[in-house]
Amino acid sequence: MRPVDGPVVRPFVTPVSFYGAGHRGADLAAPIGTPVRAAGPGRVVFAGTVAGSQHVVVLHAGGLRTSYSYLSSVTGHEGDDIDAGGIVGLSGTDPDSPVPALHFGLRVGDTYVDPMLLFRAPDLTRAVHLAPDDGPDLHPLLPLGRAGELTELMDGLGRSASTSGPGFGLPGISDVLPDVEDVLDVLGTVSRAAATLPAAAGAPIRAFVLEAVHRLTRLPLPSVAVAVQLRAMVDDLGRWAASRLHCTLHPHPADGTGGDGNLVVVAAGITSERPDTAAPIDLPVERLGFRAPDVTYFSYRPGSATYAEADSFRDLEAAARDLGVQLRALAAAHPGRRVDLLAHSQGGLVVLAFLTSVYDPTDPGYPPLGAVVTFASPLSGAPAAGAALQLASGAAGRGVLDVLRDRFDVPPADGTSTGQLAPGSSFLRDLRSRGLPAGVRFTSIAGVDDPVAPAPSTRFPGVTPVLVDPGGGIVTEHTAIVRDGDALAAARGALHGEDPPCEDWRLALRGVIEPRVITGLEQGIGAAGTVAATAPALG
Repeated sequence: MRPVDGPVVRPFVTPVSFYGAGHRGADLAAPIGTPVRAAGPGRVVFAGTVAGSQHVVVLHAGGLRTSYSYLSSVTGHEGDDIDAGGIVGLSGTDPDSPVPALHFGLRVGDTYVDPMLLFRAPDLTRAVHLAPDDGPDLHPLLPLGRAGELTELMDGLGRSASTSGPGFGLPGISDVLPDVEDVLDVLGTVSRAAATLPAAAGAPIRAFVLEAVHRLTRLPLPSVAVAVQLRAMVDDLGRWAASRLHCTLHPHPADGTGGDGNLVVVAAGITSERPDTAAPIDLPVERLGFRAPDVTYFSYRPGSATYAEADSFRDLEAAARDLGVQLRALAAAHPGRRVDLLAHSQGGLVVLAFLTSVYDPTDPGYPPLGAVVTFASPLSGAPAAGAALQLASGAAGRGVLDVLRDRFDVPPADGTSTGQLAPGSSFLRDLRSRGLPAGVRFTSIAGVDDPVAPAPSTRFPGVTPVLVDPGGGIVTEHTAIVRDGDALAAARGALHGEDPPCEDWRLALRGVIEPRVITGLEQGIGAAGTVAATAPALG
């Protein structure tokens, strides 16, 4: 239920980046002193004064957190269970609101989303599902601790928790990682989750957590960037521990059996080409159970089944519209047949752009969609593309890019799609702001050492992540993933609606560290190119 009855006077605005401008909540008009109701049943995990204002955070089932900010008084206490409609306090006003209003926020995990989504009619295809009636409660895996709640609450409000009054600008180190106690609390959560695992897996992860605690308590934190990375790594471990509750221990191998009779459209990545009828990507679709007549390959050249490498550098929004045209043609040729979507690398962005910007599930001109599976697709942006753009800004960097292009399939820095792939591009921001349509089953499979699409870059809200180790070395992993047995088994399971494969704890730990090392190196190379480009002017 709505916490107050007044209309929205300042809506949610998706931030342009982690620290970017935006409004991570909705302001609901309410005279000062109005009783503020809990939007749903849950537990009060934060109640107190921060930066001169009073706030309450309530944890609900499924990892949802609602926040009620700028209250004139607080009724609830931390640890209290509260019913829907229970009073958490009396309203004050958001200092940025044009009229007295309650600032109401909603987090899904650690991501702020529009809280007014809570009050829309539910999509029953996502709300109704089978679930075990026993097993551990998810709540013990979720609490961040008081310091963590404070940090995320203040991040959402755009305030600094380290100041005595409201302020703007980049947060200080204490805003991102307030103190060691918070780190220990989150690591303790991972350790408690590990205790529920079989002894063979639980003992090593507990040993790692203890070693991590030991190291983190002695590690100097020279910058906000370091703190952000540490917090993200701890969050990744928490997600891994939670994923162990719903995963497949023994996934069925991709051996060509179990086909579901669906059609499939396959989208290859950047630098791919299809000069003839041969497949533009080395993805063995027959091992996933598809028959050759049921396979269609997306073309980057409108109106043609073939395309050149240069066609893959064009505008991805236009490519998404072309995918829509191809799907309409399939629907006309095969009425009622369900279509799965498979994609590699940039092809996953084409599919994502189609789903978020073009596809209308109520339009009968499109075929019914089955599963969507991407391999090594940087759904949140490719750090290498950003580095390439930085390198291209100077003569020395362009020379490096020329050498790379001679030896590897490196896209041109001036290609339209290269700029769209760069983290923080307007294209990527638009995809995130629109979000996936309801009912789409989307799985993103990443390689642990992939330099083109590091694992964190392959995640997107509403998408199920899977991590594998294709092997073969850092240079070839991006392309090797489409033939990797574990990746194909994960894809087969996703096509059949199964839970993702359980990640081995060793792979999980590698996935926490190695992709961030790779991303850091790529960002360092790009930064060096920028410095080289500006050095003459500075000199």
